[in-house]
Amino acid sequence: DENKFNGTIPNSIGLCQDLEKLHLQESGLHGTLPDGLYDLMNLQDLYLDRNDFSGTISERIGDMTGLLDLRLYENRFSG
Repeated sequence: DENKFNGTIPNSIGLCQDLEKLHLQESGLHGTLPDGLYDLMNLQDLYLDRNDFSGTISERIGDMTGLLDLRLYENRFSG
């Protein structure tokens, strides 16, 4: 299940409006979650667990009403 990415999620991810599943668990990613992520209103699954993300999770995540499965554990979020 492990991906071999490294780096951050670009803000341009928000341009992928039809995206329904984003599985980036255990991928070696870091940094903060970009604002563009919260523009993905069709997203149903968001798996970002077991990475090295930090910072806070925006309240805008509550606007993602189609989100059915959210996995953020084993990161360094605060707040």
